[in-house]
Amino acid sequence: MNPYRLADAPEAALRAELARLIRATPFLMDTLSRARAMGLPDCWLVSGAIYNRVWNALTGRDARHGIKDIDLFY
Repeated sequence: MNPYRLADAPEAALRAELARLIRATPFLMDTLSRARAMGLPDCWLVSGAIYNRVWNALTGRDARHGIKDIDLFY
């Protein structure tokens, strides 16, 4: 992901890029799959795992860099 390519992108493009990045990250997809299997009501992947994953992509770091836990909100 090139940060300059998205600097002035419309919201729909930003959402699509975020979805693409999450889908391309196995440990986040595994978390989402496990959450779905638990049947939690209105469950969301939130916080640092998403934030850090985006910054890791922007800065060329490993996908897990700086991610110490993954938060689910329900």
